[in-house]
Amino acid sequence: GDSTDLKPADLNTMLAGDKTLQSQFDQLVGKALTTARGKWEREQSMTAEQLMQARTSEQAQALAEREQALAARELRAEAMSLLSQRQLPTELIECVQTSDPATMNQSLQSAEKAFRQAVQQGIESRMAGSAPKGAGNSPSSHLTGFRAAAGIKPKA
Repeated sequence: GDSTDLKPADLNTMLAGDKTLQSQFDQLVGKALTTARGKWEREQSMTAEQLMQARTSEQAQALAEREQALAARELRAEAMSLLSQRQLPTELIECVQTSDPATMNQSLQSAEKAFRQAVQQGIESRMAGSAPKGAGNSPSSHLTGFRAAAGIKPKA
């Protein structure tokens, strides 16, 4: 055959060829079996009512975790929207805490304030370094400079 007919090796072949991999696989399977056996033994010692309560509790906990994750995603989406509305870079989302609405708003305001201060400082430092000096700062001297740059002779 040609090299494009490569097929993934089956698990038994992979494990037989690598003793370290076989050992790791055995450990993982053993751990999974121990966990399953422990759960099964606990369930066997429970009454039907206890078993139902335990499963209901597990389901309620899983549901609460999913709802919490969903709420966090919704807050993150809201924060992204607010960043866009305020014309801020959406990369600032990494600075916004989205654990709850109050914390999100507070951290969003802090991030916005810090960003706007940094931009203002950058503008001020560039303006200070590029401001023309002396009497050549009048509009007519700018016009003369533009005319000279464009090759237009001054009016006599």
